[in-house]
Parts: sequence; C-alpha cells; structure tokens
Amino acid sequence: MGVDYYFNKDAPAIPIPVELTGPKGSIVVHAVLTTGSTYCMVPPEIVASIGLNPAKPDKHALIVHQNGTLNAPIVRIPTVTVLGRKATDIAVACASPPEESRICVALGLSFLRHFRVVLDHQMGQFQLLESEV
Repeated sequence: MGVDYYFNKDAPAIPIPVELTGPKGSIVVHAVLTTGSTYCMVPPEIVASIGLNPAKPDKHALIVHQNGTLNAPIVRIPTVTVLGRKATDIAVACASPPEESRICVALGLSFLRHFRVVLDHQMGQFQLLESEV
C-alpha cells in the first residue's frame, strides 16, 4: 500500500518533502520530482550538513542540465526517505541549482528506481509503492 501525495497539477514542478540522513544527522528539504535525472541532485552545503564530504566523492559524473554540463562529484547518502519510504546508499550528484531555481534538490532515478512509482498527473497524485520484486 502506498501513501498518496497530492500536488498542484498546474504548477511547473512537483515539489516533494525528502529527508536526507547522514552520519551527522538529518535534514528535510523540498525536492522537485524528476524522472529525467539519473541521479538525485543535492547542493554540496546540504550534503556537508549531514556529515558527508562532497570534496571526497566516490566518483564524478557528467551532468547535463539546463545551463550546460558539469562534472559533478557523486556521493552516497546513507538513507533517503520520501513519503515514509526509505532507500539506503543512494548516489547523489553534488551540484548547486541555477540561481533562478526556487527548489535546490532534485529527486531522481537513483532513488525512484527502488520503488514502484505511480504518477497520475491528471489527478495531481503521486505514490511510492514497495517494489513487488
């Protein structure tokens, strides 16, 4: 069974509360839902606030975004929780959003692939369901 999350279907993005947990604590942020991003994206200062070091990444990945490309450090966040659903060891790209962006975190496929995702844009409804595999 999933938790229903309702969003404004006329809004330009779907913001979803996300809890990021690292060795030095947790922070709740609003993330924009994006199925077009391989990685979740989190600004380096948020990654550092939960006790991870974006200057010592696992690897780097070339990220294509609206303003061009960047070679972003990839770190692993121990636990990411969305709508009560937890996934562990989630790869995130450490990158700051464009200045005009109002939401600084992107919830991408590195988290979403752990779940069955239901997005009903006509109803303005989003669900994360436990995978049946």
